[in-house]
Amino acid sequence: MGWHATQIGARESYLIPRLLHKKSLLKSLSTDMWIPWANRVDLPGPLYRMKSRFNSELVGARVMSRNVYSIAQRIALRRFTRFDAWCYEGRSFGDWASRRISSVGIDDGDTVFAYTCAGLEVIRLAHSVGARAVYGQIDPGIAWYEMRQEESDMWPGAEPTVMLPNARYIDRLHAEWEEADSIIVNSEHSKAAIVSRGVRPEKVAILPLSVQMPESTRTLVPPKQGQKPRVLFVGSVCLAKGFQYFAEAEKLLRDRYEFVAAGAVHISPEFMAARGWKVTLLGHINRRQLTEQYLEAHVLVFPSLSDGFGQVQLEAMSFGLPVIATRNCGEVVRDSENGFVVSARSAPEIASSLEKLLANEDLLKQMSSRAYETAKQFCFERSEKIFWEINS
Repeated sequence: MGWHATQIGARESYLIPRLLHKKSLLKSLSTDMWIPWANRVDLPGPLYRMKSRFNSELVGARVMSRNVYSIAQRIALRRFTRFDAWCYEGRSFGDWASRRISSVGIDDGDTVFAYTCAGLEVIRLAHSVGARAVYGQIDPGIAWYEMRQEESDMWPGAEPTVMLPNARYIDRLHAEWEEADSIIVNSEHSKAAIVSRGVRPEKVAILPLSVQMPESTRTLVPPKQGQKPRVLFVGSVCLAKGFQYFAEAEKLLRDRYEFVAAGAVHISPEFMAARGWKVTLLGHINRRQLTEQYLEAHVLVFPSLSDGFGQVQLEAMSFGLPVIATRNCGEVVRDSENGFVVSARSAPEIASSLEKLLANEDLLKQMSSRAYETAKQFCFERSEKIFWEINS
């Protein structure tokens, strides 16, 4: 038995290929870009992301990529709408990956793995030779976009017009869901979302993400006398991530805490100014800079309205940060133990949780310690165990 993994991007730091390669079951990895030299040079600005397009744990694996073509294609696809571009890129990549897998060799004892919108061709190749196809759904699917539309209607003028998935994209997703032998998602929230679209529940398995722990343990230091506690938001500054409720919580707690957001900004500056939001916006920052923000913060707020998992929850906890999150993401926060679980779209609950946590130094220290221990549980070995349980 062998596996052929395919993926566009470095999703989950190549978790599935790493799991397979560790057991010497990875026959091939087909990906859009693979750049082993990126970690050996200093890359400025946006180019820093290229460092993620390699993982040393996959040294020795058969990795096939089409670097130059992928970059040229991304540029060419800018003239298309988002969903048409995704479908075109997914189909093009799927065709290419299928040819590469065929050149390596695939038979009825093998399994292929592919992600959302880039898997249909690979799935069909597998079935043409009697092989099995496992599919990774990266988010809650179509329901995520409908939620975004609803939120946009509630906050008119905050973001550019929301584009809903077109028929081509929806048909492709439904075909992938239908034809895959099994589907992996990262949370109960994502499972419920695609089951609501007709996917059979017994076909869907949950594989939580893992986190790479920092090299040194951090002991969270409570705010000093006269120092404002630092409340951190990490992710796209947009409606879907619930930034507006984070910012509204700041208004309720005006000037008592320092609110900071790290991530690309998609909400109009004019809209923010009109709402009177006082949040320090850092914009998109690289991994090194993000680590600095985790070290300076006292709590992470993750008010997402819908998320496949929310990796930043684990990242923050690995630095000893308690997390305030909604239920619409991966099950990481245990209410009143390592943070607080709040209702989606509730700025008052966020504000109340912050007051409860940051006004009590002992509670902050206890939750910080528990958060760190929680992150340690979400290790590579745990993901490995669950993956093989659902693929036995």
